[in-house]
Amino acid sequence: MVQHWNGFRAIISSRAIFTLALWALCLPVIPVTTGTACAANNMGLDTPRPKILEKKNVQVVGWNDMQGRGALQVTAKGNWLYAGHHNGHAVNPLTGVDEWNGTTIFDISDPAKPKITAHIPNEENTNSRAVQVVYNFGAPGHAKADYLVRNKETAAWLGFEIFDITDRHHPKFVSKWNIGFRGLPIQFFHKGWWSEKTGYYYAACREVGKGAYMMVFDLNDPYNPKAISEFMLPGQDDPNDRRVLHHPIVDEENNRVYGAYLEGGDVIALDIKDIQNIKQVWRIDVDPPYRGTHTVVPIVYDEVPNFGKKALPRTYALVSDEGTDNQCGKSIRAKGYVFDITDAEKAGVPFPVATWQVPDKVNGQDYCAKGARFGPHQFAETIDGRINRFEDKIAYFAYFNAGLRVVDLSNPYIPVEVGYLVPDASKLSFPIAKGQPIVHVANDVDIDHRGLVYMSDRVGGGLWVLKYTPKKTKKKK
Repeated sequence: MVQHWNGFRAIISSRAIFTLALWALCLPVIPVTTGTACAANNMGLDTPRPKILEKKNVQVVGWNDMQGRGALQVTAKGNWLYAGHHNGHAVNPLTGVDEWNGTTIFDISDPAKPKITAHIPNEENTNSRAVQVVYNFGAPGHAKADYLVRNKETAAWLGFEIFDITDRHHPKFVSKWNIGFRGLPIQFFHKGWWSEKTGYYYAACREVGKGAYMMVFDLNDPYNPKAISEFMLPGQDDPNDRRVLHHPIVDEENNRVYGAYLEGGDVIALDIKDIQNIKQVWRIDVDPPYRGTHTVVPIVYDEVPNFGKKALPRTYALVSDEGTDNQCGKSIRAKGYVFDITDAEKAGVPFPVATWQVPDKVNGQDYCAKGARFGPHQFAETIDGRINRFEDKIAYFAYFNAGLRVVDLSNPYIPVEVGYLVPDASKLSFPIAKGQPIVHVANDVDIDHRGLVYMSDRVGGGLWVLKYTPKKTKKKK
């Protein structure tokens, strides 16, 4: 008999019984936290790794079943990785308890064997799918520490929670917050960006009676958060406004925030030099109303085909839609975009130069008929916790049922797919979300300090550690 984290009804399942039996057998011999052979799949459920359906120039470095929890955001920083989960519950072998999904901490010092050191459960069936961290961060009256912030949404209580994660095996609750800039309760809270430099937390959220926009919180004292600023598009103070900011991406060196709107299709750049007076510097609506963009990052080029030295360097923006419909239900497919933003701040609008997407049918796969979502979700916008500058001009896209897609942006006018990896989830040994087809759904990607790529699975197919390995072309003699 296993109890839910919050004392809800007891449940018995074959998976729970198997996991607890294995955990109990290992415990007398050696502590579970060592990650030995007795500890199921490095603190997972000892689930066999799913097979690979198809791949090109991408190799599997490591995998962890993530205790069967569906995940969204993965954040790699140093030798640690943090995963934010969707709703649901699973047995945690570290505690022997069936816990509501929350946030999982991984030791990735050995990327071939990512090891779970802690799972921070929610107290109810709440979505905490976004996660950010800061290291060696000072707080008044406290020694410097490492902190984690996660969102709370799709429940009665919406906002964010902060934990001290200096001890990655024993996270400590610090504070929580659910009041907006105008003193009203928060009604929506999704992804954010916590700056180690300024201590500000830029978040996609809204107060009761407003559209979804950007709010800024001062987390310099994680024990006492404060809402200090906001930015709305014209009309977003109307509760009927359907535009939804998805998550801000912060370019601190240039005092800019880039944002994409999951509903509305807007892409924006903001000047944050004066945090109390945030200004829009350019904006474009790339889609018909209420289709969604997701991620936007600037990329600087020192060399571009057809441009002379006097026109260089040039700055472009890579943008990704989020494909939100199952089985290609919408008439317009989600895609990736490239904009020339070199003169956008003068003109007020960027210039579109290219689009990219995976064909509906490729390599014998019919992705529209396959089930679940087909289209991009996001691309890796950070490397080791910092904004991705795309120095190698390679982009990694989480493309839902089409897995990981690798795109060469050397020529911003002609993006070219150079690699992919699609796991096969058809034989997962644990239940997936009700109503979900049994297919792999790549949900988020991030890059660590070694250049390795981490990919989450929306339906519980685990954490993948991947490496792009392009084939070397032989030089002609």
